[in-house]
Amino acid sequence: MAATPRSVAASQVDGETGTAERGDAQPGDVLLAFHSADELGGLAGMTISGGGTWTPLEELAASNWSGSRIWRKPVGGSEPDEYDIAQGTADTAGVVIILVIRGGDPNSIVVTKQVGSVAPAATPASASGLEIRYSAGAPSLPTSWAQHPGYDGLDVQNGAFTTAGLAVRPYLSSGAVGELDMAPSPPLDDAHSHAFTLLIRSLGGSAPGGGEIPTPPSFPAFTPTKGVARTSYTVHDVLTGSYVGDIHPAAGLAYDRRDGEAGGWSGTLPMPNRREADRIAEIIPRDPEDLSSGPGRLVIHSWREGVPWGVHWLHTTEVTRTARGGLAMQLQGTTLDGYMNSVSLEEDVAFGDDQIVNARDFIAHMSADSRSNPGFALQGGTSGLVRPLIAAQADNTTYGRVLRDYSQVDGGFGYVIDPTLVGSTLERRWRWGSPRLDLDQEWIFTESREGAGEITGWRELRSALSGGTRIGVIGGVPEAEDATQDRTAVRSELIETPHLAAGWPIIDLRLNRASTDLTELERYALRYAATAAGAPRVFSMDVILGKGSDFDPNGIGGWVTAVMNNDWHIRTASGGAFAMPAQRLIGWALTPGGRGAGKDRLQVVTAQEAA
Repeated sequence: MAATPRSVAASQVDGETGTAERGDAQPGDVLLAFHSADELGGLAGMTISGGGTWTPLEELAASNWSGSRIWRKPVGGSEPDEYDIAQGTADTAGVVIILVIRGGDPNSIVVTKQVGSVAPAATPASASGLEIRYSAGAPSLPTSWAQHPGYDGLDVQNGAFTTAGLAVRPYLSSGAVGELDMAPSPPLDDAHSHAFTLLIRSLGGSAPGGGEIPTPPSFPAFTPTKGVARTSYTVHDVLTGSYVGDIHPAAGLAYDRRDGEAGGWSGTLPMPNRREADRIAEIIPRDPEDLSSGPGRLVIHSWREGVPWGVHWLHTTEVTRTARGGLAMQLQGTTLDGYMNSVSLEEDVAFGDDQIVNARDFIAHMSADSRSNPGFALQGGTSGLVRPLIAAQADNTTYGRVLRDYSQVDGGFGYVIDPTLVGSTLERRWRWGSPRLDLDQEWIFTESREGAGEITGWRELRSALSGGTRIGVIGGVPEAEDATQDRTAVRSELIETPHLAAGWPIIDLRLNRASTDLTELERYALRYAATAAGAPRVFSMDVILGKGSDFDPNGIGGWVTAVMNNDWHIRTASGGAFAMPAQRLIGWALTPGGRGAGKDRLQVVTAQEAA
């Protein structure tokens, strides 16, 4: 459960004793009480009582006024609506703010403090929790506090003697939070103000090895009835999964999925008459001002024999009329990891845990805004490699680009989004593997000279334009501390592949990455030296996919063996067909048969890797 504010209440306390109000609370919640007062030397006499034992959390004495104390207490079964406050003498003016937190761990609260009205930086104990900023002071005039975007705020003042401001927001990162200027107006000098930062950890949901795994939303599956249609396509709201309607693409539809890269979806909806056009318009409105549906808001669920083969975000539609007068709508989409390429990074982030924990934290950071939450069910676990994930708003990048680049290093990881039917819901599972996706699944496809095998065609591409014999990575430009500092980009050491010693010419492959961390850049270089040396080979084949095929659309990372029978591949010593070594499946593309288009055809793409 994520830590969130349930309620907050502010009170003024005059004299030696008084009371402080509390807002709504439930058993198991956490109470934080912030108490500040103006009397010089009065900190020792500031107490709170009622509803059980309050535990002092932090305090800070002031040189010209009492200062502040913070207490914590779990909410019990019988809790008063207000609490007794003691402070100094009859002339003391104090303020109390009581914050009620649900889903917070009272035993895991990080606190930092400093003089002045700037709340200090702090590093959380986990990747999910509540960030709380508190500042108080002794003003000479009525004082207001800034309302910071993204924070819930509250302030209180007791005459011209004591003032305080509170700002609260969730955090979804294990990286440090920076300073925050609480910005009282008029300003308070350091002698008359101080500030605190508190980070309270969320309860439960921790992944093995650390990192909070957010609970994804539940998406209704709307599973097509088996036996009614071999292939079906349902359209849903991308954020809620709500069913919108069915579509019936014409022949020529194709869609794919890939390891660590966005897959695509492309199809055509014919409109032979007004009735069909009206039916399509219920899903894709004719009027672009109709925001209830349309490209950008929808996903397409692709089903084969009642099994989900893909969830693709519909980003483009195009209505066309041919020279013969036929109307049709072209649809284009991408897998949900491709959707992440359309969400820009709008603030600096830094994560310093295991690379998989960092990746989950980064996805959770994007998903913290419900309007950019694709609802991934994130696989737990860790890879054993601790390396930072750092990205800056100034890089003008997206969540998708950062995650893809971060994964593609030596010792990195692969990932894919697997649509998985669980009961009556369709989960969007983010699955990872390190240093690559690797499943204990294998499929064997055969080629026959007589045309009896599953393989109908194949391609073996080797291109020096896709690789190199001298490989390096160019990073970003470090921030300058002064005008005389060198402003050149960071570069990894060049890696020379064995091809040069074998007599190949220099073929330079330079990759650009935003990172200024030399260790990270060298990891990128090592990864590409292992996978793109010389003229890297990519093998793909077209196979007929029978109705009872055991091919798993969520099998990316599994292994494929092709038994080849042709004049290019060398036959065995006994004259038999050549069985290629098992190759790792890194992608597939399906072209359903449909009416007049024959059987379903699957393009299988494998990597130049050994099992």
